[in-house]
Amino acid sequence: MTSDANSSSSDQAAPLTGLPLFYKDLQPINRTDHARSALKRNIGYGFTREANAIPVSAAEMAKASQCYPVVFSADEAAFPIVVLGLRDQENLFVDANGGWIDGMYVPAYVRRYPFLLSTAPDTDQLLLCVDDPENTLVQDGEQRFFDDGGEPTPLARSVMDFCQACKAAGDQTTAFIQALKQAGVLRRHQVEIALPAGDRRFQFSGYQVIDQEKLAALDDATFLEWRRNGWLTFVYAHLLSEPNWQRLANLLNARLGAS
Repeated sequence: MTSDANSSSSDQAAPLTGLPLFYKDLQPINRTDHARSALKRNIGYGFTREANAIPVSAAEMAKASQCYPVVFSADEAAFPIVVLGLRDQENLFVDANGGWIDGMYVPAYVRRYPFLLSTAPDTDQLLLCVDDPENTLVQDGEQRFFDDGGEPTPLARSVMDFCQACKAAGDQTTAFIQALKQAGVLRRHQVEIALPAGDRRFQFSGYQVIDQEKLAALDDATFLEWRRNGWLTFVYAHLLSEPNWQRLANLLNARLGAS
């Protein structure tokens, strides 16, 4: 499936190279190859089991801040991420059956999988792609992409709409990040977490936070611009998410106690 666009966002990926987190075998969805293809039911979230951090858009930060620490990646992109585990390759919010903990916000990046928009080479046309077809698709299932007349089904259209919404959110996030970097308010940080039981401690590093002293020192013009653009909501969501490090400690403590 295709859609026209005038720009591409940072999480767009070509079908074969430069794939982002979780994606490994993207294929454009088309009427020829996927005339009878359907999405498997109950894919679950097991594919996130080894991810201890996942990107979120700025628009998600308020909801995500109620469940997870929301920080920024340590690389030049400085993209917002939610921290899901204190140890490498461990997501504390997914159980052995691939289910996400009830009541916890599931990031759009996760809900979008196995789909992704990719920009067609040398054009501004967006292609709707699906990842790892052998494990995510079936033939003649209930959730087909095209009907018997070759037209996109409501499922396919809703997936395209959701992916385009994710792209728009990514564009908004990029503008927010650029403002943070231009203001120079980001700094590297690390946290040391003590588990509730025993004397085990874990250190989590390799991320950035907003320096509250530099934030308070912003000039009035910059602060008012951030308020007009709605970016202060994102800033405060990040700052208010800090207590969620204790939730990670409690979840890890429970997991270690059960092992």
